[in-house]
Amino acid sequence: MQQVSNRSSGEVFVLDDARALARSAVGIFVISALKQKEKGITAMDIAKRLLDFGFHPPTVYFPLIVDESLMIEPSETESRETLDEFASAMEQVAAEAEHSPELLKEAPHNLCVSRLDEVRAAKDLNLRWVEGQQQG
Repeated sequence: MQQVSNRSSGEVFVLDDARALARSAVGIFVISALKQKEKGITAMDIAKRLLDFGFHPPTVYFPLIVDESLMIEPSETESRETLDEFASAMEQVAAEAEHSPELLKEAPHNLCVSRLDEVRAAKDLNLRWVEGQQQG
């Protein structure tokens, strides 16, 4: 049985029929990282860790009505295999949040650029890249 709720209206829908779930086609869904937040992991940490798996990070902290939200927007052209790989990556990230939270706090690990100071980046906007330029 799958329970789906609309937080803004308070409506709760229960899908107890697997065929109803199979017929549901949604292009966007929102999940909350509140459980992970209890361990000090934020939605941003999860989004950054997904980069290590080769996935574009989801939109974080939107919509504002869902605390620690991650808005997942798979394209309609994504294959079932890609969606399954994403689900497996999310399961691994959830396990890492439980057992190795430092992996998420320090992500991404596999990119040429590590985690950026987002506050500094917003205040000191630099939209040019010059080969060989050192970032300070």
